[in-house]
Amino acid sequence: MKSKRATGNQFQDWICRWLMSKIPGGAVHNQKTASSFIPRLGIWTSKRQDILGCIDIIFVHPLRPPMFIQATTHTGIGKKQSDLLAVPWSVGCDIQIWQKKSPGRIVIWYLDHRVKSFCVIGEIRRGKWIDANDEMTNPCKLS
Repeated sequence: MKSKRATGNQFQDWICRWLMSKIPGGAVHNQKTASSFIPRLGIWTSKRQDILGCIDIIFVHPLRPPMFIQATTHTGIGKKQSDLLAVPWSVGCDIQIWQKKSPGRIVIWYLDHRVKSFCVIGEIRRGKWIDANDEMTNPCKLS
């Protein structure tokens, strides 16, 4: 059985691969858990090292705003949303939560800067993007 940490790291790796395959020419930073050994106790421990306390992945591309992603496999995202809302984001930043709901299904939440809340903009099902609303745009579309 995989640990939650291993599952989360694998999910972050998957997001990075997916982004790089769908938006070529970009660069990604994947902030992972840092492990360290405590000699006097003889144990390994790990600590989250999220960027700004709430970001796992940063994706930059010359033709789109920077994308800041919080990846989660948890069912509840209220704490993640409040952590992200506590950061004074610039309006040009693309803030997202990628929530793995089940194997092959990832729900993408987007921060609407106008109302300071998150809304679902779409899903990735079996590797394919599906818009939540025809008025919304694909977060991976170059504009």
